Amino acid sequence: MKTVIALALLFLATAVPAATIVAGSGPASGARLALSAADFAARGPCGSGLSVVDDGCAVVLADGTSKPAAHGRYDALGGPWIDSQDLSKVAWTVSHHRPFASLTFALTDAFDQNAADGLGASFFRLTAGDATWSIDGQEENGALHWLTVRFDAPVTTARLDFSTRLNDAWGVASASFELAPIPLPPAAPLLALGLGALATLGHRRPRPAREAAAPA
Repeated sequence: MKTVIALALLFLATAVPAATIVAGSGPASGARLALSAADFAARGPCGSGLSVVDDGCAVVLADGTSKPAAHGRYDALGGPWIDSQDLSKVAWTVSHHRPFASLTFALTDAFDQNAADGLGASFFRLTAGDATWSIDGQEENGALHWLTVRFDAPVTTARLDFSTRLNDAWGVASASFELAPIPLPPAAPLLALGLGALATLGHRRPRPAREAAAPA
């Protein structure tokens, strides 16, 4: 029995969640997600473009609002953002102790390079669960997209995979998620019904009769 339970938990942990990726016009309300470079794992060759710092083998957490200074990557709301450092493949793992139904974030500066540098035509593709979102053609430097990943069922962990051409960096900023409502335990409705019935009986309790006045 323990083996069966362990296998079931392993399946649930590794199953690909059903999801939908949609583009919006602005940030979403919800719980703010603190971005951390540790949540982004490089899955491809190290970047080597002009904007790369250190060895270009890992994303970095940047700050500021100036697009030119960040080569097109920035946070439209003025906070820190993740710079992909020209990596071609990056996996972002998002986890929370409470289940969440959707994740919204800003994507900046994706797919703005052409084939003139000898690395070939660029592209951009985002995958979450069984859903894929892509950019159709080259965009201007610093282009902004607000993306929402909606899961068919609440999750506590989700992985997003970013793919692009080497040395065509992008940024992620202003992330937030919609927390799923906490379900009531099965006995909660019955308990509430019982308390309501007791309250009703309390209001209907007959008042004690007044003592008759003594004769004069």
